[in-house]
Amino acid sequence: MIVFKGCARCAGDLYVEKDVGSTDLVCLQCGYRKSIRTWIDEAPEMRRQEIKEKELQELGV
Repeated sequence: MIVFKGCARCAGDLYVEKDVGSTDLVCLQCGYRKSIRTWIDEAPEMRRQEIKEKELQELGV
């Protein structure tokens, strides 16, 4: 999954990187890294549930 222009540091594109015990969003341009759980929790309230369901479904959780 790619989130276009989602980087908090440079407005670059983010991709999902899975590792043992964690899943992060990583910027393709600057390397900024953020836990996907933190990113979901910081999303605007009215989209939070929609984003959470979509991400968990795509991750197979």
